[in-house]
Amino acid sequence: MPLSPEQIADGWIEHDGSDKCPVAHDARVSVLYWDGFISHDDEPGDQADGWDWGDTGQYTKIIAYRPYRPENRHD
Repeated sequence: MPLSPEQIADGWIEHDGSDKCPVAHDARVSVLYWDGFISHDDEPGDQADGWDWGDTGQYTKIIAYRPYRPENRHD
């Protein structure tokens, strides 16, 4: 599922589908799942190595990630 121009402009980076973590293991990232669910990067434990990058399940496959941005905070 390719990213839309809007998603790319919003900072999303397409994940290649491999099980390899694409950023530093301690980086905080949001992830975008195949089903449209977006994680939040300000929750405890949302470091990149905490995500299952190689999961290929229909609803748990990560298709994109975005580095931490303070404006994404949800309090």
